[in-house]
Amino acid sequence: MTLVYILLALIILGLVMILWFISQAKKPNDDKTLADIKYRIEGFNAEVARVEAAVKNEMMVNRQEANVAAKNTREELSGSFKQFSGLI
Repeated sequence: MTLVYILLALIILGLVMILWFISQAKKPNDDKTLADIKYRIEGFNAEVARVEAAVKNEMMVNRQEANVAAKNTREELSGSFKQFSGLI
């Protein structure tokens, strides 16, 4: 009878150990996960900075082009008015 209790205790202990090992295997490695998240966030920040610089540059170029176009339009309109006033 004692042998049965010993075997039963060993079986229960074995099951507990197996369950513990399974739970440890399924548990994510927090250090690896945090490092991966940190790496991805740093990459995202770098991309945001790159896009921000590109947008600022594009806005500057567009502003300069708009200023040149407006200046050319004013000069053309001024020339047209001078030409028209010369005809009158």
